[in-house]
Amino acid sequence: MTKLINTLKSRFFKKYELPATFGEELNRQSKFALIPSAIIVIFAWLPYIPIDKNLYPHIPMILYLRMGLSIAGLTALILQFFPVFRRKAGVILLSLGIYLEISTAIITGLTKGDPNYMGGYLFIIMLIIIGPFRFYIGWMMVMGSVTVFFVTGFLSGMDFISMRSRYGLHDLIATSLVAIVFAYLLDKIRYNGFLNAKQTEIERNQLKLKNEKIQKELHIARQIQERLIPKDYPLSTIFALYKPMAQVGGDFFDFFKMKETGEIGIFLSDVSGHGVPASLITSMLKSFILQSGDIKKDPKELLHYLNDLLIHQTVGNFITAFYGIFNPADGSFRYSNAGHNSPYILFNNTISFLPAPVKGLPLAIMDNKELDFINKRYVNHDIVFEKNMRIIFYTDGLVEAVNIHSAAEGVDFEKKALAKAFLEFKNVPAKHFVLNVFEKLVQFRGSEEFEDDVCIICMDI
Repeated sequence: MTKLINTLKSRFFKKYELPATFGEELNRQSKFALIPSAIIVIFAWLPYIPIDKNLYPHIPMILYLRMGLSIAGLTALILQFFPVFRRKAGVILLSLGIYLEISTAIITGLTKGDPNYMGGYLFIIMLIIIGPFRFYIGWMMVMGSVTVFFVTGFLSGMDFISMRSRYGLHDLIATSLVAIVFAYLLDKIRYNGFLNAKQTEIERNQLKLKNEKIQKELHIARQIQERLIPKDYPLSTIFALYKPMAQVGGDFFDFFKMKETGEIGIFLSDVSGHGVPASLITSMLKSFILQSGDIKKDPKELLHYLNDLLIHQTVGNFITAFYGIFNPADGSFRYSNAGHNSPYILFNNTISFLPAPVKGLPLAIMDNKELDFINKRYVNHDIVFEKNMRIIFYTDGLVEAVNIHSAAEGVDFEKKALAKAFLEFKNVPAKHFVLNVFEKLVQFRGSEEFEDDVCIICMDI
C-alpha cells in the first residue's frame, strides 16, 4: 500500500513539474485550459441557433459556422483521450481559438456588423488573447480575425460609411488595439513569472542538494558517534540506552574496566546545546579520555584533567559529567560529579538519590586554577552499595521530557510518571527495565521525538 501511495505521489508531482522552456510551460497551461474550453465551445453557441434562424434565415452559412463550433469543440475533447494529441494541447487549443475567431468574424461580417452580433464578436476578441499563447500569435489572430471581418462585410455589401456602422467599427478598432496591448502585457507577465519560477526551482534544487549532502554527512557523523558509544557492557547486570534528539547528539557515556583490580569505570556526560557542535565536543571527550591513562583510576582527577583540556575549546558550551568507579567484589563505589544529575538508587520499593555532598561546577566553565581560587575543585565521594540495589544513571532528557500536548503546563516526566515507572519494573532485569522505562517515557511524551537527548544506564548490584 505504501509503495502504491508513493508511486501515485511521484506521478502526481511529476505531472506538475515546471517545464524546461517557456513554450513547454504554455503547452502545460493549455492542457488545463483545453477541456473546459472545448466543453464551452460545444454548448455555448447552441442556444443562438434558433435566434440566428429568426434574424437571418436567408444566410444558412451562419448556422453551419455555429454547428462547426460545436463540432470543433467535440473534436478537441475527443483528441484528449489519445496521448499523442494530449502532448499537443497547445496546438489543438490554438486551432480551436483560430476557428472561434475566424468563424465569429465571418458571422459578424455576414450580418453586416449587426450590433446584436458585434458585441459578441468584441467579447471573443478580448477573450481569445488571454489564452496561453505568445503575444505575436495573439496579434496575428486578432489582425487576421479583423481582416476576415472586413473582407466578409465588404463582400456582403456592408455600409462602412453610415454613422451606425462607423460607431461599431470604432468599437472594433479600439477593442483590437486594447487586445493587442493586453496580449503583450499578459505575455510579459507570464514570461517573467516563468523565469522567476525557474530561478526559484533552481535555487530550491540547489538547496535540496545541499540539504541532501548535509543529511548524508549527518548520517555519517551519527555512524561515527555510534561507534563512540559502547555496544558491550562490562557486566551482565549493566544495560544502557541512548536516544539522541537529532541525528547526532551531545550525550555521551563509556565504561572502563581496570585490568589490575577488576573495577568498572562508569562515565556519563551531557553537553549543553544540541546537534553537530555538541557531537563534536563528545568526540573530543572520547579522545581525551582515551589519552588519560591511569588518571581514569581517580574520578576527581579525571574530571580535572578533562576540564583542563576542554576549557576555552567548547565555544561557550559547558559539559556536565559524572564519573564513578565500581568494585563488583565489595560493592564499593567512588565517584565525582561535575554538575551532573545525581543517579537514582532503587532499593526495597524506595527511590532515592546517590548522596552528593559536593556537586562541582560543569566542565569548561572555569579553569582549574579558578576552581582552586573559589574552593570548587572536584572531590571524590565513597559509598558501598547493598545487594539488590539498582542504580540508574541518566541525563536531562529522561527527567525533563514533557507531554507535547500539554507542554505549557511544565509537568515533566520526573514529577509525573518516573517513580511509578521505576517501581513498576523494579523486578525485571536491567535491560528490560531500561527498555520499559523508555517506552513509558515515549507514552508520556506522546511522541518518539524529544527536545533533548535521552540517556539511561541501569546497573544492578
